[in-house]
Amino acid sequence: MAARIAAVLTVVLLVTGCANLPRIWLYGGYFDNAQTSAFRFSGANRDFRTSVVGNPFAGPKGAVDDAVIGAMKGEDKGIGTNFTLTPRTHYKAYHIVMLFNPEREAVGKRICKSPRSLGQAASNAPLVLVALFCDGDSLLYGVGGSRVGVRSSGDPDFRALVKEVMDFFVPQHSMVDEPREDDDDNK
Repeated sequence: MAARIAAVLTVVLLVTGCANLPRIWLYGGYFDNAQTSAFRFSGANRDFRTSVVGNPFAGPKGAVDDAVIGAMKGEDKGIGTNFTLTPRTHYKAYHIVMLFNPEREAVGKRICKSPRSLGQAASNAPLVLVALFCDGDSLLYGVGGSRVGVRSSGDPDFRALVKEVMDFFVPQHSMVDEPREDDDDNK
């Protein structure tokens, strides 16, 4: 599983080097019942530890952190999550990494184990954001996106990029709850 995510993330990083990207591009992460349930369980009505890695702009890093967390607020699809840099009521193993302009080597366990130690690629167009869901040192899944022409953390396109990535990143609901065609109770 981790190898599959690492391979896809590597493809994402290679694609982001192309000049002719569409304004918004997304990589939909691999979800299964366990990952979807883990995300919803770990974020339900509590804090969700979130790390923002990288500063793609010349301004203060705190402004980028605040803008990311601000754009994430309300993007929890009704599970009552408080995305925060300073959690108080969270499950310690689960955490989110919001990674800007990742280096090609920033894949696999290294992302979840020590996200703050990752070096960042030089800021250039397009701005790339990869959201990762981790269980301790293990990467469970990730979703990425990019936008061209984002000038600052106050730019409406910056907020739009974070919201678009979050829309695909946060699972809608547990797939266990989906009715199946062969379910006798569903007839």
